[in-house]
Amino acid sequence: MVSQQKGFIVANLAEKITQAKGLVLANYQGLSVEQLSGLRNELKESGAEFEVIKNTLISLAAKEKNFPLKLEDIAGPTIALWIYDEDPKALKILFNFIKENEIPKVKIGFWNKKSIDQETLKELASLPGMEELRAQVVGSLNAPLFGLVHSLKWNLNQLVYALDAIRNQEQKSN
Repeated sequence: MVSQQKGFIVANLAEKITQAKGLVLANYQGLSVEQLSGLRNELKESGAEFEVIKNTLISLAAKEKNFPLKLEDIAGPTIALWIYDEDPKALKILFNFIKENEIPKVKIGFWNKKSIDQETLKELASLPGMEELRAQVVGSLNAPLFGLVHSLKWNLNQLVYALDAIRNQEQKSN
């Protein structure tokens, strides 16, 4: 690679480090091209970015931004998952893919510029997504209103049932 291209790539990676809320670096050895492209497309739909990167270039970009990443932490072929929003949907997709295929192997992860281990990444992936949380909030806001409406209608329902029972009893007697 020409050094000018490397400089551009390092600057691009440094900008991604600045913008990303989360970053997961993993070893993709053993994945087929079809699996990689399928995972890339699925992650793209969730708003994340997924790419194969050179270890030296990402470590240079990290050094430029004072990011806590060391070259020895990421030995071997590396893919990067860049997560740009707070929703852990992309992590869920990645860990579901790992669960099904047993690869890629997570090397290191970062959330809000802090290094986190694989177990913490799994915990983040298990959290409900933003859409699920919104639905839960709306459901919890609706529950008291539903209870109030049900309580207010209960007396009217009992009156209707009683009148219906009286009518049925009169019809049987006639």
